[in-house]
Amino acid sequence: GLLMMTNWNRWKLQYAKDFFSTWWHKLCGDDRDWNDHYFSWKRGPQKAERYYHAFTYRELRKLCIVAGFAIIAHHPLYRSYVHQPLWHGRGESMVTICKKPTI
Repeated sequence: GLLMMTNWNRWKLQYAKDFFSTWWHKLCGDDRDWNDHYFSWKRGPQKAERYYHAFTYRELRKLCIVAGFAIIAHHPLYRSYVHQPLWHGRGESMVTICKKPTI
């Protein structure tokens, strides 16, 4: 079968505060992964934390290979009006298309 997925690029300057907060917690002994982040989410009077793992380009590629997928495409996507690399050298999102070999 085919696996097609997109991942948001969280390696942007606008999320720097969240990354530094996560890294500070990690340095203070928190057991989360370096790229695990919690973003505040508020709707009306309710407030919650949403979890996000900020995959790196290499990490996502390696994860697919280790899971036994053959990578067909793996590259950054750009919004049509912002056709330039953003912070960390990646686009707005990443798209990955893989195929699981048949036995």
